[in-house]
Amino acid sequence: MSFLLLSCVVLVAFARFYRVMPRDSSLPSTTRIAIGAASDLPKASANDKALSSVTITFPASPAGTSSLGTTSPTRPSLKPSFTSSTSKTTTSTSKTTTSTSKTTTSTSKTTTSTSKTTTSTSKTTTSTSKTTTSASKTTTSASNTTTSASKTTTTTKATEQGGSSPYFITVYKGSQSTVVYGKNSNGAYTRIVKIFTCSTGRSSSPTRIGTYHIRAKYRWRWLVGGVYGQWNSSISSSYLFHSVPYYKQDASTLENEEYDKLGTPASKGCIRMCVRDCKWIYDNCPIGTEVSIVNDSGPAGSGVPRRRTDEAYSGWDPSDQWSAGNPYYS
Repeated sequence: MSFLLLSCVVLVAFARFYRVMPRDSSLPSTTRIAIGAASDLPKASANDKALSSVTITFPASPAGTSSLGTTSPTRPSLKPSFTSSTSKTTTSTSKTTTSTSKTTTSTSKTTTSTSKTTTSTSKTTTSTSKTTTSASKTTTSASNTTTSASKTTTTTKATEQGGSSPYFITVYKGSQSTVVYGKNSNGAYTRIVKIFTCSTGRSSSPTRIGTYHIRAKYRWRWLVGGVYGQWNSSISSSYLFHSVPYYKQDASTLENEEYDKLGTPASKGCIRMCVRDCKWIYDNCPIGTEVSIVNDSGPAGSGVPRRRTDEAYSGWDPSDQWSAGNPYYS
């Protein structure tokens, strides 16, 4: 605004000067025009009060040429110098630059603070990671405890609270015996009811350990090898409690040498017994009775009746008192 006001003053002064200026070449090349004291000028800003005169420079006329001739006088230059005001403006700009520099420094400090905050967040993340690792270890420990409890459950299965069946059967491969447990006063299968001598699978066809249930029963049943068994109680698609094999569905066709193997691993996977013992299971253990086959040794059976080698007794199970014509009971 101050610059515009000053420009107007200069233009007015030049116009007045141009009217009264003589039209000859005697005008000096440089003329100073006094405009007046600063107090006579229109009111300006504080930076403009120091200005009391303006210097205007006119170019000299060419030698020997009159201003009234054909050559028109050259117009004066209107580029006044405002050194004092410009200096002050520059100083103001410098101050502004300094302020900007301070602002930049402040921004830098803010950035540093943000960096520190990020580092703190990183430490927090590391702490969380450690906590997660600790939780993982706790989970692993709990898993080990569960596994241990599972093993204990398998070992003490026979002593747990029973189901609806009055009996629980365990086949001990180590002692080649089958034990029938009954419930005690608390309902747990701890009371031994029967101990039977048996034959489980031989080494080429071992009886697999595990938990099974009686699922079906057969008076006679065809067995692997084209033979037959009496008083069958099925515990899976492959395994049964049954008698020593017969060549036919005839109680007088017993395989004598297989009977003599009772108490040793001799079957193709099933659990063999004498007729007396497998019939007891058939008659007394209902469908759904649980059966556990283990590798351990348990209570040993009392054995089976001895078979006679006389021709008249050949082919008969000495414990089979239910088949007509058995010479052991005639």
